[in-house]
Amino acid sequence: MEDRISDLPDSIIHHILSFLPSTKQAIQTSVMSKRWQKQWTYVPVLIFNYSGTYSDVSDEGITNISRSIDNILILHDCSKIKIFHLDYPCRNEKDPHFSEKIRFATRKDVEELYLNTWYGEYVLPKFLLNNVSVVKLNIICCKVLMSNEKVNWECLTELNMEHCNLPDQVIGHMLSGSPLLFSLELCDCDGFDKFVIASKSMKRLVFRYKDFDRYSISHLEISCQNLEVLYLEAIVIYDPNLFAQAIENVLSVSLLLESFELIDCLDIDKLVIASKSLKRLVLRDIYVTPNIEISCPTLEELKLLGNLNVRTAKLMSLTSSLSATIDYYCYDCQCYYDVELCYCESLFRDILLILQHVEELRIGRRFFQFLSALELVEVLFSPMLNIKCLILNSVDFLNEGSRIACTS
Repeated sequence: MEDRISDLPDSIIHHILSFLPSTKQAIQTSVMSKRWQKQWTYVPVLIFNYSGTYSDVSDEGITNISRSIDNILILHDCSKIKIFHLDYPCRNEKDPHFSEKIRFATRKDVEELYLNTWYGEYVLPKFLLNNVSVVKLNIICCKVLMSNEKVNWECLTELNMEHCNLPDQVIGHMLSGSPLLFSLELCDCDGFDKFVIASKSMKRLVFRYKDFDRYSISHLEISCQNLEVLYLEAIVIYDPNLFAQAIENVLSVSLLLESFELIDCLDIDKLVIASKSLKRLVLRDIYVTPNIEISCPTLEELKLLGNLNVRTAKLMSLTSSLSATIDYYCYDCQCYYDVELCYCESLFRDILLILQHVEELRIGRRFFQFLSALELVEVLFSPMLNIKCLILNSVDFLNEGSRIACTS
C-alpha cells in the first residue's frame, strides 16, 4: 500500500503531529518508519499530562515523571514552541525541576503556556513574570507572590487562572503589565480581599466560584470601558449596598457591554441593570433581592433562572424582538405547600404581562409548576398576551429536554 502521508513535506507532518493529544503519542509514531523516528522532535507542541489520581502520587512517582519529561526535552530540536502543556503533581513551593521545564519553554518563545501543579504549593517563578512571547497563559493550582517585581506580559491576550492564590495588588500588577489583555478568567482563586479590575483593552471578564460555596470580598470595582462580556458567579460583598453600586458602575462605564451573567449572589438590597448596549442578560439564583429593575432597550435575550427571591420587578424599555426564558421559583415562599403564604402571585402575573409582546417566551418546568399551583396557567393563554412563540419545557432550561412549542 502506498504511504502518502510519509511522502508529505516535513512541515506538514509536524503540523499533523501537533494535533495529537499528548507528546507521548507523537513519540509513538517513531515506529512507523525510519523517516518518522525523529519527526516528533520538530513538533512545536509539547503536551505532558499526568493521568493518575491524587491517591496514586508518591514522591518517587513524581521524580520519575519529571525525569521522563526532561529526557524528552533534551531530544527536542524545534527552535520555537507554539504550545507547552505541563500538567503533573508538584508539592514543592520552589521546585527547581518544574521551574526549569518552564524556562525551557520560555527560551523557545512559547506562545501558549499551560501549567497545572495539582497541589497549589508551587510559586510562579519570577522569570515568567517578565515574558514577551506568551500570548495565552493558563495557570492552575499555583501561588503568585510579588513585592516590587513588575510584570511584563506585553503580548499576552488571554489569561486564565484557576485555584490560584492571589494576594491583594497581584491582579493589579498583572493587568498593568498586560496592555493587550482582552480576556481574563479567574475561577476559584483566593487570597485577596479586594477585587479591582481596571483595563482599557479587556473585552471579556469571568469571575466565578464553582468548587467553593461563595467567596467574600470587601470591595468590587470593574473599570473596563471596552468590556463586552461580563460573568460574575458566587460572589459576596460584605456591604450589599456596595455590590449593587458596583453593578451600576460597571454598566455605566462599559458602554460596549453586550452580555452580562450574574449567578448565585447573596444579600443584594436592590439590583438595577440599566444599559444602552446590553443584548444578553442572565440572572440565576439571586438571593435576598427585594427589587430588580431592568432597563435595556437593546436587549435581545433575557433569562431568569433558578431561585430569584424577588418582591418586585420592573422591566422597562424592552423590545418586541426579545427572546425571554423564565424558569425560576421562589424557594422561601414554599408555594408548593401553602399557596396562601405566597407573596409572588402578583409578581408572576406582572412578569407575564410585561413580556406579553416578546417574540419568543420560554417557560421552564419549575416556573410552570408555580403557575399551576397558583392557578395562573390561564394567563399564558390570555388574549392579552401577544407572544409569537410560546415554548413550554417539560424539564428545565438548565438541562434542555423535550418541549411543547406553540406558535401563532
